Amino acid sequence: TWTAVAPTVTLSPLPTPTRTLVPGEPPRVIDPLWVANETSGNILLIDPGDNSIAVIIPTNLNPRWVIAGEDSVWALDPSHDALIQVDPRTYAILRVIPFPQRDVEALAVSADAVWVAYTERAGLLFLLPQEDYTPVGGVLRLDPRSGAITGDAQTGPVIALAAQPAPAFIWALTRDLVDTRLLRIDPQTLTIQPLDLSGGAALALD
Repeated sequence: TWTAVAPTVTLSPLPTPTRTLVPGEPPRVIDPLWVANETSGNILLIDPGDNSIAVIIPTNLNPRWVIAGEDSVWALDPSHDALIQVDPRTYAILRVIPFPQRDVEALAVSADAVWVAYTERAGLLFLLPQEDYTPVGGVLRLDPRSGAITGDAQTGPVIALAAQPAPAFIWALTRDLVDTRLLRIDPQTLTIQPLDLSGGAALALD
């Protein structure tokens, strides 16, 4: 009878959860990771200590992007064109902000503001044969405390957003069939400074 040699196995210590549990209270997680599941409609809180799901927050919507900032968790739903605000302590949904007649495209959070990129819905158009339709879009600035729109940077349609903390700027990436533009937006004045990039390549903004 032939017996195979058993392999040498080294067991790594199990990951340690970083969450604390108090009876009757929601779990508290150190440096949580937030994930949006567009298919299920849930926002997930991941414990980075053991990569487990610590909290599941049903939204009854379809959030695609999620980011934490300004004492809330924000999730953007492009299917219903809505912004979801979640309390990171109680995990309750504080409000859902709709954007009628706008298709939302991207999300960012900076100091004292939430930013949502949008494209206006065209509706019914009558164009002459020599006319081309030019989409209209921009970046909305929202007050994180009230949810009110406090500004609108007319950038044209935007496919990605990023917030730079210091010096404070909002970066927006736009792209059409010809040109790619990287825009720098002043968060206070909404002044736009463009930087033209070569079109055709796949670009991302982080």
